Amino acid sequence: MIYIRRKLQGIIGTKNDRRFVVEEVDYAVQVQNPTPALIIYTDLGTQYTSETFQEKLKKHEMIPSFSVKVAHTITLVSSLFSRHRKKKKSIERALKIMKQLK
Repeated sequence: MIYIRRKLQGIIGTKNDRRFVVEEVDYAVQVQNPTPALIIYTDLGTQYTSETFQEKLKKHEMIPSFSVKVAHTITLVSSLFSRHRKKKKSIERALKIMKQLK
């Protein structure tokens, strides 16, 4: 599915091939009429890295962005939150022990 401000319904296919994803972009543009410089996030599948798909994005003044960068960012943020939760639990345990010692 292509998302432009929200998930678009109505395009269902049996294959996620180049022709299908190009049709998805056309449908999304027709339904949502996005402003130029819209960023399209996709994975690195051949249908999204194909010349046909990239030309379609250029035609509609869309900017491609691939999930490799997004996945790295998500991993980094998840790691930071995990560390934060562990520190918070350690502090809570220490405070509980201090309360018991009073």
